[in-house]
Amino acid sequence: MNSSSNFNEICKKADKLLSRPELENLGFRRLFHLGKRKKTNLDNARMRYERWKWYWRDRLDENGNFPDLQRLSSIYDEALSNAQRSGHFRSAPNWKHEGPVRNTGGYWGMGRTTHIAFHPYEPNTFFVASPNGGLWKTVDGGKNYSSITENIPYQPVGIVVIDPNQTNTMYITLGEKEGWWQYGLGVYKTTNGGQTWTTTGLNWKLTDSRVIFALEMNPLNSKSLIAATSAGLYRTYNGGTNWTRIRTENFSDVKFKIGDTTTIYAAINDYWGSCEILKSTNAGNSWSQISIFNQQKAFLKLYTTPADPEYLAINQSVDGKRNFLLSKNSGANISFVSEMPENLTFLISPTNKNILYCGYVVLYRSDDGGKNWNQISNWYGGTGLPEVHADHHYAAFHPLQKNNLFLIMVDSSVEQMDLGAILMVEMQCGN
Repeated sequence: MNSSSNFNEICKKADKLLSRPELENLGFRRLFHLGKRKKTNLDNARMRYERWKWYWRDRLDENGNFPDLQRLSSIYDEALSNAQRSGHFRSAPNWKHEGPVRNTGGYWGMGRTTHIAFHPYEPNTFFVASPNGGLWKTVDGGKNYSSITENIPYQPVGIVVIDPNQTNTMYITLGEKEGWWQYGLGVYKTTNGGQTWTTTGLNWKLTDSRVIFALEMNPLNSKSLIAATSAGLYRTYNGGTNWTRIRTENFSDVKFKIGDTTTIYAAINDYWGSCEILKSTNAGNSWSQISIFNQQKAFLKLYTTPADPEYLAINQSVDGKRNFLLSKNSGANISFVSEMPENLTFLISPTNKNILYCGYVVLYRSDDGGKNWNQISNWYGGTGLPEVHADHHYAAFHPLQKNNLFLIMVDSSVEQMDLGAILMVEMQCGN
């Protein structure tokens, strides 16, 4: 999609392309990097396209053009403000939620979740991002949730980041962080815990066709953030008011070195060229390439762990392979460790660098630094393993309960694992 395309033009092209027997020339396989057979990739691409088409068909103007959501939101806010000032404002009806609120067990769930952020001081408070239903907050450890993004112009939320120094200040990205059918509007910010949200200096229109794959906060300066996007690396030093594009390539990930304000790793997303890793030791002012992969059709994600600040783990998807690569010296040397069984989600323990997790349909654990992997969950019951819904989009350790609490964002809910008892609990968040 580009600035001159509209819905009808896109559908005409997509229908023609998706009728082909394979998708190599479409670039879709960058998002289907899990080693599935080509037929499955085609089915997934078709299903994603049909969902995208269904979503947008009733949200266009008479000529099939996409709406300017920010402009429409501004018009609505202005009309609401004028009505309130003139005394003609009629309060909204009092809606009562009748359900459903929970679906324990079985395959079905309440809504897809893709990201989570924890309150740094309140263990029962965390925030869950949904690609179709905004941002949700729980204050009782996941038993109940409330939406805090009712008035944002676009409901898909990809990433949420909390300022640990001012916990009412949060940043979210509007749009699917996995890209493709939900391009984004950029970064939005709240300073009152989600009561209101405003645009930051990094804002786009949907027709700009841009995706934010990662948003990272400087570990020692919460007003400094860096975004890895399909249009480059963007950096802010003043809490999002102004952003500077410091690299122009397509980037799939970015990470600060643990405890370091100046060392940054970034993954280039050059599907038809070569996806490589860059490193900066001066806060992004200059960069050097630290990998020599020289492989097309790849996709990279980066991971670090407080257990060892020198560790840089690389999740590399290339030609159906799911490679786990590792540097033990901050990127100076990168070595192949193993091929993972699945890799849509990946995580290193914050307390033990040799304990790793990976998953997609099921979850695996390694206790020897990624050399061997053991299945610890299954997507249906009756197998002797904990039942966890398939499609693990994101995983995180609770920062206040590192040793025993592990949460997974899946297609139906938020799943919680007690690592001591190996017990899964659904913490559903519908959207």
